[in-house]
Amino acid sequence: MAYNTISGHLAIVEAATPLGISVMVEKPLAITVKQAERMAALAAQYKVHVLTNYETTWYLSNQELYKEVKEASYWRFTQNNRARWPSGTKINWGKC
Repeated sequence: MAYNTISGHLAIVEAATPLGISVMVEKPLAITVKQAERMAALAAQYKVHVLTNYETTWYLSNQELYKEVKEASYWRFTQNNRARWPSGTKINWGKC
């Protein structure tokens, strides 16, 4: 289906939602409030999601978090601080 990037978002939502398909579109979601309300109504009617892509991978805070998780610094922190939990606390460390 050929469409204008923004104005075509509504057409895609109208085509996909009756099929039970959730839709993710780029910003902006819609040109008018009326279009956005129509998309919200379709999502509710067909019990699917209509999302706007909000790219955050370039945020420095997310890059730093990814780096820390990759280096397992959070895991080391939790392992080093086990003794600080109140006695009797049951923690499934295998799921951390």
